[in-house]
Amino acid sequence: MVHSFSSFTLYPRYLFFNCFHHSAEYGSIGIPITCCFIEAKTGASSRGKKGLLESADKGTVFLDEIGDLPLNLQVKLLHAIENKAFLPVGGTTPIHVDVRIISATNKDLKTAMAEKTFREDLYWRIGSFISYIPPLKERKEDIIPLSLHFLKKQNLKYGTNKVFYPLTLLALVNYDWPGNVRELKNVIERMYVLTTGSIIYESKVPEEIRMHVPKTDEKFYYSYDQLLDQVQNYIIQDSYSRKKTSIAVAKELGISQSKASRLIRKYCDKED
Repeated sequence: MVHSFSSFTLYPRYLFFNCFHHSAEYGSIGIPITCCFIEAKTGASSRGKKGLLESADKGTVFLDEIGDLPLNLQVKLLHAIENKAFLPVGGTTPIHVDVRIISATNKDLKTAMAEKTFREDLYWRIGSFISYIPPLKERKEDIIPLSLHFLKKQNLKYGTNKVFYPLTLLALVNYDWPGNVRELKNVIERMYVLTTGSIIYESKVPEEIRMHVPKTDEKFYYSYDQLLDQVQNYIIQDSYSRKKTSIAVAKELGISQSKASRLIRKYCDKED
């Protein structure tokens, strides 16, 4: 999203690089690798093939799991950021590039700095703007929209129209998700595969998650009406953001225009 709404989209280059996987794979065997230019993964070579940074010139590079980058590679990354240039593998002339760098990590980098596993100068260089995303257990209101989003992606991918049974959503919102969004995504994909019909029942929820569903004599974290309201909210907002009119929303969802218009006013704060 940051890349999409910036001047860098005049040069539509967005490259993703996972620091953890690549440093773990190549760092142990002595190949000179960094998140920015690595012969084995980005194609940089003395024969002139462009590497990661050069390919992303005037664009954006996303460095995932930067907290797992080894110290020796942090030095090289800092050098490339500071000088806006790098020396290609086998080359003798620095190549200057203009890229935006976005990074992410699930580690506490200030703790890592105190433990001397992350460089302080690199932290302040990449930390011009820092956004903290709380773990999923602290924003349970996002669980249902995210679940519907991941299910929608599966439906679009395979041409199906599967839906959640309400008790399935109840099980999902009452779980703490220690693996955060990645765990939720994997669970949704697993339930999708295990469901042969069109409704994903709570029996398809993994046992370790189902055990967190409150007993019927206890107060639910969400009432039945709240669950349905969140689902309806997501569906109407998603449809209206794409279709723009109540007529088109009504046609897509198979409801009357008057009902579509009422729901749009309720959930989208719009007068159609």
